[in-house]
Amino acid sequence: MKRAFPASAFSLVEVTLALGIVSFVLIALLGLLGVSINASQRSASGTLAPRLVQSMIAKVERDGAPADGTLLTFYFDETGQEKTGAENAAYTLTLSARTPDEETELPEVGQRLRVVIVTIRSGGAEQTVCSTVLIP
Repeated sequence: MKRAFPASAFSLVEVTLALGIVSFVLIALLGLLGVSINASQRSASGTLAPRLVQSMIAKVERDGAPADGTLLTFYFDETGQEKTGAENAAYTLTLSARTPDEETELPEVGQRLRVVIVTIRSGGAEQTVCSTVLIP
């Protein structure tokens, strides 16, 4: 009597070996997942500070600069949302402005030029950016 199906199947040893290989690969991939999440978080926090500085300079260009000697302080959380106070703030940003030291050849433009100094602090690190802007 002939069998309807040929007797070809995986043995228990082959199935066990295949499961072991698949398990080893999955464990390695799960380990890499944690590393990639940490790298992504570090990258996001590294790009947030420059974006905050850029948004403050754009705000000065749009709304005008503070008076000479005036120091404005802003607080932001880890997502970049502005906070009302320093508690639980991930970033502290200070902004000041002054008139440029040098005279320009165009007096009407020179009166509208301001040097904007933005300092951002986060986790003990500090970065200062100076930019000359033309205010409205």
